Amino acid sequence: MILGLSLVIFFLGSFGHSLLPPFKGHQYVGRCDQAFDAGNETEPEQFEQRFYWDKDWRTCMGFKYSGSGGTENNFVSIHDCHRHCRHPGGSVCAGPFLQIDNLLCYKIPCPKGFSCYSEPHGITRCCKDEYNKASLEAYVTRCPNKRRVLGYPNHDSRNSYEILLGKTCDELICGEKNTCVQVNKYFAKCCEGTW
Repeated sequence: MILGLSLVIFFLGSFGHSLLPPFKGHQYVGRCDQAFDAGNETEPEQFEQRFYWDKDWRTCMGFKYSGSGGTENNFVSIHDCHRHCRHPGGSVCAGPFLQIDNLLCYKIPCPKGFSCYSEPHGITRCCKDEYNKASLEAYVTRCPNKRRVLGYPNHDSRNSYEILLGKTCDELICGEKNTCVQVNKYFAKCCEGTW
């Protein structure tokens, strides 16, 4: 009995860290909450397009995966990423969490650089204009060259698709006959055709 218990303790001490879920303090860190890590470096031609949940923007972003290493915040498809990580609710404000709760912002103005938005359950918030503008620019379905934005079919809706977004063009694989465009300082996306 003592020998068996000793072996279990030895095993968990030696190898168990890779079997147990990551912890932050004493709290379990879920797959979507883990920090993004693209994995180990590899040759550029060996990269594959993968997706991770970006907590700040509350969306799935593309990245070039090396094939090894990284965290569990790594999804083979944008659909799987959204299915695991996107949940109803959350803030009406786009971008990193910078909002001002203002239950009466329709009566009391928001500070400069913020606008009043109402959430479905009646709470109003002052959201940072810069982040909302950046998010709107990212989701426009036409590129500056008037061509279509590349994306993936949305399995939840027959007539829509998920736009392939990254933070920079270095994180996206757009294909030989397509172009990556840095939309603003927060988002890049793939566009049909070359320029």
